[in-house]
Amino acid sequence: VGAPTVGAPTVGAPTVGAPTVGAADDGLPGLAAAADPRAVAELVASLGMAPSAGNVRVEIVRHHPGRRCTLRYSIGDNSPLTLYAKVFAAGSELIAASAIAVAGRAANDPQLPWVAPVIAHIPRWGAVVYGACPEPAHFHEWAVDPATTDEARALAWHAVGRAIAALHRSAPGPDLPERPVAEHLGELDRLRPPRGHRNTAARFDAQLADLIATSRQLASGSAISLSTAPPPLGGRPTAMPEVAPCHGSLRTDQLAFTGPRVAMLDLDSAGLGDPASDLANLFTYLAWKSIRVTTTARPTADAAEWFTHGYGPVDEDRLRWWGRVTALKIVGRRFAHRQTSEYPLVRHLLDLADQWAQGAGSPLDPRRVPAFHSAAD
Repeated sequence: VGAPTVGAPTVGAPTVGAPTVGAADDGLPGLAAAADPRAVAELVASLGMAPSAGNVRVEIVRHHPGRRCTLRYSIGDNSPLTLYAKVFAAGSELIAASAIAVAGRAANDPQLPWVAPVIAHIPRWGAVVYGACPEPAHFHEWAVDPATTDEARALAWHAVGRAIAALHRSAPGPDLPERPVAEHLGELDRLRPPRGHRNTAARFDAQLADLIATSRQLASGSAISLSTAPPPLGGRPTAMPEVAPCHGSLRTDQLAFTGPRVAMLDLDSAGLGDPASDLANLFTYLAWKSIRVTTTARPTADAAEWFTHGYGPVDEDRLRWWGRVTALKIVGRRFAHRQTSEYPLVRHLLDLADQWAQGAGSPLDPRRVPAFHSAAD
């Protein structure tokens, strides 16, 4: 794995299609090259992965202008080789290093989630190229589908819990960067809702001020580490564990099954962190799903119980603290991305954050989501 040089066209390289539509983004200067079939053909050939003949097709899977873009590369005609590239505005070196470290662990331990191997890091594109998950059965929609039997859902959640526990119990090692608390709080500071939404902004600010204050009391102005425990006030964490390998932004849509093995996708935020942050992120996003799509509330009601049967004991205080962080991220991102249809719903997440701040409920509590109405209430 490294940074292959993409130079002159290679003899025998695949034929290529038309330039990829929608690949212009001033905030992602490397996107045009990463989405150019000719450049991709040269890259694949330089890695010795090019088939003897065939086409190179590039498709934009997901594009967040100015931030990142996911591309699918299909190389060859019959049973084409599939790779994925993620182009970032910044930080591709750290993302590649983290993904390589986690993938290395997964390759040597079948108890860990399967992780896509890093094929290449191309610094001048700001891109990381990954192998594709073989025959994935995506977890997200299946997990909330009312047609899925409880027995099948319970077995799947149990398997996910065991796999994530194996990740969190694997050796930290110096090859994974630590994701400091300050990084999370700094993101929240940048995601403050507009002042025009006075009530939401005020509630957001109050939560954020409390989260910052509880971290700073122990940090004493120094760099805040995820292994630093905020003081025991209300619903604050009382004993954060040693840092452990974490996904960093775990959600159901970043989980799949490849055969009987759990697969973990999108390791853009992987690093050393508090395991409770992964769990809080997973289940706070699940609560948000239930708020937005009320038909998912019943299928997910027992998810936490099934998950913890596989995962093991959890610290509810830490989960509440990190649940508040995740809730604020979700709220702030609705406004940052101008998802106006969801503005009326964010108050329900803030209600949950208020409860957790008082030590009531938990992201793992199946009764965490009250009976919600429509987005117009």
